[in-house]
Amino acid sequence: MISTDKVLMEDLTACMGEVFKNSPLDPTTTAEVDPHPDMDEAQKAWLRQVWDGVELRNEAATRQGTSFRPLSETVRDTAESLIALCGVEPRMRAQL
Repeated sequence: MISTDKVLMEDLTACMGEVFKNSPLDPTTTAEVDPHPDMDEAQKAWLRQVWDGVELRNEAATRQGTSFRPLSETVRDTAESLIALCGVEPRMRAQL
């Protein structure tokens, strides 16, 4: 994947599953979690509409020779940083 690809939440979730497939970390998401509990449904719909229209593009940077690392590396390193530096306690897989 290169930086000019549009990454959807579903793609990110799938990437997390692949990155952590052999890890004790559980990358699954749950529908019960509301990221905006203080917003009513109309506000949430408006916010989704705004973000659906956002498209960040890096063509100018890549034309100048900038390269980007794979998304899977970014996902892994972000998770490791959140755990090590921010004290995030990840959900762990059930022991079999």
